[in-house]
Amino acid sequence: MSDPTTGYRVLDYFNDGKRMNFEIPIPYLGTIDKISAYMEK
Repeated sequence: MSDPTTGYRVLDYFNDGKRMNFEIPIPYLGTIDKISAYMEK
């Protein structure tokens, strides 16, 4: 998820369910329906 050759880094994520099997710890920000409220901050 943080491979510099991909051109981006994943800092956190939204998903319908929390995933625990990432190679590195990535903060979970909530379900997809919470994206709008997050973007308004």
